[in-house]
Amino acid sequence: MPHQTHRTVIAREPSRFPATVSPTFLGLIGSLCILVGSFGAGWIGDGLGLREWFPIAFFRSSPDLTRLCTMLLIVGGFLLVIAWLRFRPSIRDDDASLRRVIRTSVIWALPLLICVPVFSRDMFSYVAVGRLMAAGIDPYQHGVNEIAGWYSLGVDPFWSSTESPYGPLFIAVAAVFSWLGAEIPEYALFLNRLAATAGAVLMVVAFLKIAALRGRNRAFVAWMIAANPLTLLLFIASGHNDGLMLAGMGFGLLA
Repeated sequence: MPHQTHRTVIAREPSRFPATVSPTFLGLIGSLCILVGSFGAGWIGDGLGLREWFPIAFFRSSPDLTRLCTMLLIVGGFLLVIAWLRFRPSIRDDDASLRRVIRTSVIWALPLLICVPVFSRDMFSYVAVGRLMAAGIDPYQHGVNEIAGWYSLGVDPFWSSTESPYGPLFIAVAAVFSWLGAEIPEYALFLNRLAATAGAVLMVVAFLKIAALRGRNRAFVAWMIAANPLTLLLFIASGHNDGLMLAGMGFGLLA
């Protein structure tokens, strides 16, 4: 009787998305979802011409498209978190890993630089506070409701009568931005986002220097700070100025 060899066949589960996609590309998809979602679900003041820009006007032309944009914002946020967590196992304590983390962080951040403000209206408050200062009104004694058109600019009414909590240096910079964007407020908004992004970059630089002085894994620190979805969403997509404060704190620790 001829000898028969029995082979065991191991059934393998088919690979599924997002496991088949690299973390860098997966995070980029998430950022692009947030970008497109912001066109329909991001906050824009009633008096801003930004509402008329294509494709923003298109995605706000029907309730169904607006709901689609809201879903894209949610999905994009989840994809960024998944990509960030999947990125962690590949990080080593070497310069190559550090460069890869920084490069990936930049790739994820670029779409968010041009998205409509999401998850916060603070950038609109920065523009209004700058206009208040440019008008010669003390922002530490008066709220932004002292200037004409504050609501159509996009300021949250909850904070409209509140005195400014920001330091004089930031208010002076915001006043310059508002003066440059006096005719087109969208320019002032974008300048404030660039300032917030610069703050996030300086924050990363400061804490990487601290990690180097302490002999810590700089690639891991960059993953925790630069590639972190919270950093990307709070300081770039939302344009919060807290990154400038954290950068100052970091460089203060180095001094």
